[in-house]
Amino acid sequence: MKKLTLFATVVAFMLCACHQGNKSNGQAESSLPYGVTVQTIDKMQLTTFQDNAKEKGHPNRLFYGVNNADSILVDSLSPGGEVPSSISCFMVEKDGKKILFDAGLGAAKGGQLLNRMDSIGVKPEDIDIVFLTHYHGDHIGGMLQDTLPVFTRATVYAPQVEHDYWTGRGNELVLNLQRAYGDRLILFDWSDSLPLGILPIEAAGHTPGHTAYRVGQLFVVGDLMHGASLQLSHPEICASYDMDREQSVAARRRLMEYARSNALVVVGMHLPGNGVLAD
Repeated sequence: MKKLTLFATVVAFMLCACHQGNKSNGQAESSLPYGVTVQTIDKMQLTTFQDNAKEKGHPNRLFYGVNNADSILVDSLSPGGEVPSSISCFMVEKDGKKILFDAGLGAAKGGQLLNRMDSIGVKPEDIDIVFLTHYHGDHIGGMLQDTLPVFTRATVYAPQVEHDYWTGRGNELVLNLQRAYGDRLILFDWSDSLPLGILPIEAAGHTPGHTAYRVGQLFVVGDLMHGASLQLSHPEICASYDMDREQSVAARRRLMEYARSNALVVVGMHLPGNGVLAD
């Protein structure tokens, strides 16, 4: 399978991107329901839905690494013992389509995506396309209600490498996803062209098929970082969820340099707060 390669060497990790615009629906920030934010980026409306019911953090030990090798560094960077995080899903409105990136845990496991959507009048059947970054349960659990599809009209796009890995191991959630969405589940290679000019970018390491997406000046990086307060300055630190540490570190360095050099607005499913990387 041919992969899209972005040749870049890390020089710095802090973005120089500026958010282009603000709330696009005329609502004041304070009038939006808890767990929902709206802003305009590159003439597109970005809505963030927090899937977690309340503020969330990861314990320092999640980042200690093999044989606790990184524990001293992690504890020095996070003396409070907890690293700010979240579980976020993102809806982009582009060319008259509602596009969802990942679907959270699912209501049965406490996920709040559908409640957050309902709070601003968005129904599951309003979603036209879903793009999945990878197949961990806190990203695809919300695609199903029991074994039935939640997004009944949506076409779903997922990376072929990711799909092959999990189906090859008989993962029940992934097999249910495949059965539920049938021919509306479209698998792609990283070199493929996707609808609406969306660019898939290989980000393997967290999982074998982990994928980021560029949508104009918006960069959806999935689980590239679980603890931005640690990993922006020390990309060599990995969360224990990263399946291939070496690949994960390389992906963080490459993609954050790509974002910086292109002045992209980075959003990630475990970035703290509303999941949008602050300037």
